[in-house]
Amino acid sequence: MREESTNSTYINPGSESRRAVPEVSQTGKIVIIMALIFCLIILPMAVIISQSLRIVNLNYQLERLEDSLSEVQQENGELERTIAEKRNLDRIERVAREDLNMVEAEKTTRLALYEDTPHSELDYASADQESSSWFSNIWRGVRRAAAATLD
Repeated sequence: MREESTNSTYINPGSESRRAVPEVSQTGKIVIIMALIFCLIILPMAVIISQSLRIVNLNYQLERLEDSLSEVQQENGELERTIAEKRNLDRIERVAREDLNMVEAEKTTRLALYEDTPHSELDYASADQESSSWFSNIWRGVRRAAAATLD
């Protein structure tokens, strides 16, 4: 049989043909324990700290966006007030008089035109025109007066 060394290797008692497995030293055990501690404690803490920093960064970004929103809402309110001022009829009238030198009309004439003129009136007037009655003379005068107001 072989002689076993106590420091570096050991042989499995059931099989002599197997290779010798090196013995784990004290420093190796410490390295393995430190790696386990790192994986089980330090990495999760690093992830937690990373997430906390991300939350803080997002909170700052949210605060900047809320400030920007309030500025835009303030500007929107100012624009709405400007629109209301521009639509004010008194202001429009003043600008028309002062800047555009416009004046109010002294006399306004309104003429109501109907698209559907009753045919019975026209037929009646044309029939009277042939007979030269007093009504046809009045009707011709009304038509001439209406034509003159259109010009």
